[in-house]
Amino acid sequence: PPYQPPAAPEPVTSPWQLVELFETALADTGTQTNAHNLERLLDGTVTEHNRDRTEFTDALRSLTTRYPADGIDPWDQRTLPGALRCLLYAILGEDRRTVSIMNELYSDAQTPLPPDRAVVYRIYELVENLGKARIPGLLATPTHGDGTIDPEVLRFRLERYTNAAAEPLPCDLEQALLRVPADDAQRILASSPLLATPAGKQLAALFAWGESALPFFERFVIRRRPGDRDGAETGAVHAPRIAPRFSPPHDLIGAIDRPPSPITVLARLPDPDEVHLFAWNGSSAHAALWPSLLPLHPELVAAHAIPALYQQANDTARDRNGLLPALAATAGWPGPVTHLALAYGLAAGRPENRAGAVEALVTLAARTLLDARALGSLCGELWASRMIKPNRLLSALDAAAQAGARREVFTAAAAALPTLARQPSVRGLADLLVLAADCARAADLHGQLPELAALTTLEKPSRVATEARRLRRILGN
Repeated sequence: PPYQPPAAPEPVTSPWQLVELFETALADTGTQTNAHNLERLLDGTVTEHNRDRTEFTDALRSLTTRYPADGIDPWDQRTLPGALRCLLYAILGEDRRTVSIMNELYSDAQTPLPPDRAVVYRIYELVENLGKARIPGLLATPTHGDGTIDPEVLRFRLERYTNAAAEPLPCDLEQALLRVPADDAQRILASSPLLATPAGKQLAALFAWGESALPFFERFVIRRRPGDRDGAETGAVHAPRIAPRFSPPHDLIGAIDRPPSPITVLARLPDPDEVHLFAWNGSSAHAALWPSLLPLHPELVAAHAIPALYQQANDTARDRNGLLPALAATAGWPGPVTHLALAYGLAAGRPENRAGAVEALVTLAARTLLDARALGSLCGELWASRMIKPNRLLSALDAAAQAGARREVFTAAAAALPTLARQPSVRGLADLLVLAADCARAADLHGQLPELAALTTLEKPSRVATEARRLRRILGN
């Protein structure tokens, strides 16, 4: 089916719209936080505060009965809903932040954090500055549905700051620059007189490195169970897995004296050797927000998500995860890590999460961005190494085929065969051959799969041999 890109977020036009957005965000448990509405909330807060502060605060007071000031738990201030409640009361003239929690939040610069912490820092930047500093408007609000910003719009927004003799908020500016291509970020930093400040010079030095300032994918780390094929390690492997290893971030990002900010959060990726990240349920409640924070770098977003997606495929986490459909709609190039994330997602325990992965697969296929061979190869490795449950994967691939991605599903199935054919008794292989045959027949595909020759001569399992012969006939006719 033809791809329909997501619509750009509509700006807020009244304080009562903001009341609705605040109420939804404060009531949300986090599993389905909408990135568009969150950005509308933050942008609308500044706009309405500048337009008519009295009318704005009067409208928001209606929320204080349901969300009283004394109901802000210090622990919750680490989270997105807690930060938003602090923002609500900052607009009403009360600072409800807990000093010890703020000290903890801003001492986390060297610790890998969930990407939504980048939004938390932006919210507390507003809590600190709204009504105290001149803020003509937020810089980081996306202009496109995929989370990116038109570079010319960002230039115009910065000109408003120049005309107002105001300085950009550091986290807001940093997030804005992460939403435009690196070359445009360099040109904007070079041309704006506002960025001749120490913070601006630091950002200019960082973005002068372009894409290379951020971590880049190096290789996959594979941890198998003892006794598995191909040189498995000795000793216990508590979470057999495939996970990506990236290069360290640039020294300017990793500097010990650098305060936490969006880029420090987003550039610190999970360590594939940290088994506890894969063995227990971490924080991915707001994962649907993550793609919009790095819309031009889906590989980094996928790397953040791999531990949670692994857990959901292995039933150590059962929460809903809306990341993959949003990730498939971003502007960047989906590489091997995105395809690994998709492979885990297709085998998720919850049907809703598998449906999201199917949607992502179909979206990438419609955008001609899906590398079906890479996806199939990764699925075959995960399957053969017993890192996912094949019945779930097959169900999801069948759903993707029914949605119109038959050629891509066939290609993925064919790419999984070289690994799986070495273990013909592996559970589900006959069903994979059935799926491949159905896709080949429906899409009128022909050709040869070398692995079928050996499978057709098997005595056991007999069903594998039968389905291999059927697939071979369909491909040969």
